[in-house]
Amino acid sequence: EDDAEVRFVVDAGQSGDAREIPVHRSFFHDNMAVQDPVLLHDGVVELQVRHVARDSVIARVVHGGTISERTGLYSPGIPATAPPITDEDRPLLQMAADQGADYVALGWVTDDQDLLQAREVLDEVAPHLRLVAKIERPEAFARLDGILRRSDAVMVRRGDLGAQLEVTRVPLVQREVLRRANRAGVPAVIATQMLNSMVTSPRPTRAEASDVASAVAAGADGVLLSAETAVGQFPVEAVDMMARVIRQTELEPPPRPSQPGYELRTASFTEATASLATEAADRVCARLIVCFTEHGRTALLVSKYRPGAPILAFCTSETTRRRLSLTWGVRTDRLEPSSTVERMVEQVETRLCERGLVETGDTLILVFGAPMGTSGRTNTIRMHRIGG
Repeated sequence: EDDAEVRFVVDAGQSGDAREIPVHRSFFHDNMAVQDPVLLHDGVVELQVRHVARDSVIARVVHGGTISERTGLYSPGIPATAPPITDEDRPLLQMAADQGADYVALGWVTDDQDLLQAREVLDEVAPHLRLVAKIERPEAFARLDGILRRSDAVMVRRGDLGAQLEVTRVPLVQREVLRRANRAGVPAVIATQMLNSMVTSPRPTRAEASDVASAVAAGADGVLLSAETAVGQFPVEAVDMMARVIRQTELEPPPRPSQPGYELRTASFTEATASLATEAADRVCARLIVCFTEHGRTALLVSKYRPGAPILAFCTSETTRRRLSLTWGVRTDRLEPSSTVERMVEQVETRLCERGLVETGDTLILVFGAPMGTSGRTNTIRMHRIGG
């Protein structure tokens, strides 16, 4: 409650209450000072430090509210000192790998070195896991380009970010992260409080629906529900509503990432092929862009240019198929590799006709590597007319 005193103590498994809250030992450190703010529940509950001791901190409640177990705890401006992955995390990562997880999200990232350290640990425990960098600290945004180079995807955690930044800056940060992630060809997810009223209501506010639509229109690969489905009273309705907003928004053409100076830099064969495939698909009004990809890189790069035609990625790996589900505009199918280009085209046409995805006269843009069966060497575009 407002003006109440709360004592933070080291968490030893005990229960907390409105007067005493157990927290992780890392909260108690030499940087803590009287009058520092302490924020709970995405910054909704605010306290101010009044007394600091070795294993306890007393704070006054400035803005009260209800908090629950495992609520986020922040003190803005205090640097992160813990390693990105602790010894406690290792068995959890192993469990994730054993359960077939494809991505692991790394919280409280400050720079690309955090991702390098995390990658070293993952190489020991679960080398196939991909890394999602959670952008929830001001430092991460300031060092975003390095983080984008080292991560497989990024997630903007607006609740945590808004607890440490001036709230008026959060929309600008979100937009800039999407712009730079799109330009780098890194999938980007917007998370937290997207349909927050649906925790207790069967319908969202108009502003929340607009928020989801704005994220999609700005180039997000994914939008994430959190409390709505974790503890909300209407989880199924929340998922259905978000899907409906996404589908309606995507009736409009997607934004194309700006590429200032693109023509002045040297692109890889794969990137140049992906760019040209998108341009060709637009010019001939292709029904589909069909990619053949072993690890997903080709489809990821084609997605980067936000083509008007849907992208269908043929993969032999189920893991690659699952990972690509995070990428904008990409659907996947399984197709065994062919020995010749003509055989591949024949297989693709038969599969697409059987599934009703194309009709006679439709144009396809095929993107693949030659010679056939060569991994990591996408260098060929072929235009094909169904039944032609």
